[in-house]
Amino acid sequence: MKGLCYLSNMIIPGMGTLLIKRWQSGIIQTVLSLVAWGLIIPGLIQVLRVWGKVKEGYQLGLDEEFEKAGNVGKQMGSMLTDNIGYIVLCTIGVILLKVTLIWSQASAVKYFRELKEAEAEAVEIDQVEDDS
Repeated sequence: MKGLCYLSNMIIPGMGTLLIKRWQSGIIQTVLSLVAWGLIIPGLIQVLRVWGKVKEGYQLGLDEEFEKAGNVGKQMGSMLTDNIGYIVLCTIGVILLKVTLIWSQASAVKYFRELKEAEAEAVEIDQVEDDS
């Protein structure tokens, strides 16, 4: 259970918290992490487009078509400046995902620590009763 909880929180923060039945914080963490992924994905698509232009410019440079390679550089620069909103949203998404990841893992650690302490206390009470 413990490993499944931690793994679930690594994939979609908040899912592991829901597994240990911490409903309120689990739902908030899950919703925020899904929103974060929604902000990150458009930024990743733009990164892939820019990477395609980088590869295209590299190939044109190898083929010694320097004028075309220069145009690719200009296109790449305009892609970055025209899509600055995606970059900002992606950055916000990464920060939000990191916050939900830390929060969900901290919730799981706290739960399992409390569970371990309760089990230790129960064993201690049993030992006192046995000694009496």
